[in-house]
Amino acid sequence: VVYEVVETPIFNVTRALFIGNLRRPLNAIGFQNYLKQLTADFAIETNVSGMEYAVERAWLNRTRTHGIVLLNSENAAVFIRDRLNASTYPFPDEDLKLKREFEQREHDRYSTELAEYEDLLKKYRESQSDLITHIQDPEEIDLDDDCRDRSPTLIERPSKQPEEPREFKVERLKLYVDYIPVKVINQWIFEEDKGPRNGKWKVVYENIDNSLIAQHKLLEGDFIPKYDNRRNHPR
Repeated sequence: VVYEVVETPIFNVTRALFIGNLRRPLNAIGFQNYLKQLTADFAIETNVSGMEYAVERAWLNRTRTHGIVLLNSENAAVFIRDRLNASTYPFPDEDLKLKREFEQREHDRYSTELAEYEDLLKKYRESQSDLITHIQDPEEIDLDDDCRDRSPTLIERPSKQPEEPREFKVERLKLYVDYIPVKVINQWIFEEDKGPRNGKWKVVYENIDNSLIAQHKLLEGDFIPKYDNRRNHPR
């Protein structure tokens, strides 16, 4: 899902933010730390005595394409939206780090799979050689009368070589950030965490009976888990 980035928010200001247009690879802890740093920057800029701004909750979906952030202040949410909306994340230096980590994992995977493949191929060739020897002169395989009639163990030839290390390819999009009702956070997160693993969700804003409603829609997937509305919601 790709969201069209707009400068002016669609929804009214709340403490909750929806962040779209994220792309993997993305370090979840690094992203949370970035949000905390933005909150700290806001505290320094406002310099309000006795006021502490904090990220109360930060969630990313399974495929790291979008997330939800809850702040303890609407002012902090406004500040973070202004900083995040239409920006790109991760930054180039973080992307370089992710690239190196990805390429190292791919190199390690390929080396391990190649060693396993070559070991299986060696055993396969040895089994073929034993079979030929057994056919030509079975007496030389085993002189034990009890084992003489046994055929060599046949090993299946490895089907295919391991996949070459993949390249690090990612298209970073400008982030889409808008406000969402605080009371829907638990339900939306529950629906995605407990819903279909291949589900594709989208947040849309619709005018219903002269009221702007934030909707959490399942675009692809076979079911929406039932959420208990009696659960406690943040306010």
